[in-house]
Order: sequence, then structure tokens, then C-alpha cells
Amino acid sequence: RLFDRQRRRPKMLMSTRWGGWRALVSLLCLLVGPLARAELQDEIQVYDDAINAPGEVGLELHANTTLRGREGDVRPPGVPGLHALRLTPEFSLGWTRTLELGAYLPTVTDADGPRVAGIKLRLKYLPLQTEDGV
Repeated sequence: RLFDRQRRRPKMLMSTRWGGWRALVSLLCLLVGPLARAELQDEIQVYDDAINAPGEVGLELHANTTLRGREGDVRPPGVPGLHALRLTPEFSLGWTRTLELGAYLPTVTDADGPRVAGIKLRLKYLPLQTEDGV
């Protein structure tokens, strides 16, 4: 039943606690969206079947370099130049047994100097796990 007869109003289908979080996340997306820029090409990421336990925090560092590339300002935007170094720290937090939140902070150092290319958020979902988590 969707109607509470004693209170004479519709029943709450969802907790107000989650409603507040949804509003906050929606507002954050609206505020951050216009700041997005395509500063660097995305890197290919391959994940294994590991996931942080709930509440567990993790940090990984991705490092890439461009051994051969274009020199000078001739390259199109977002293409790393010759000998560019890309360092991307990946912060992660186990949310539930099957969900992990992550944030990347991609950086590049090339002939133009060091720069940060914004932030990238991710959600990792691992539905199939053994009982012992291994």
C-alpha cells in the first residue's frame, strides 16, 4: 500500500536520509559540470577482481611516459608531447562489499611545464565474490 490511512498521506517510499544525499550529489554535479575540460587523453585502465573492504582506503599511482611524440606546440591539445610524464594518483574507498568509490587526479609534465587535468570520479562494482572475499 502506498497510502498511510492513519496519517492520511502517502507513505515515504525512501528514507529522507538518502534523499538528502541525492540532492547534495545532484547539486555537486551541476556545479562541477561546467568546469570539466578535456585536458588529457584518457588512459586505458584494466582492473582485476580486487575491491576494498567497506571503509578501507586505498591509493595507487599510475605512471606513464611518452617515449616518442611531437615536439613543440605543433601537437593538438590533449596529446602529450615528447618525453611527457603523466602521474595519476587514484584514491579509493570501499563503500559496500560490492561497491568502491574512486577519484583520480591526472597530472602531466611536458615542455609546457606541470599541470593538473582536473579530477575524474569512478564507481567500481564487483557483484560476484566468494564467501571469504578471495
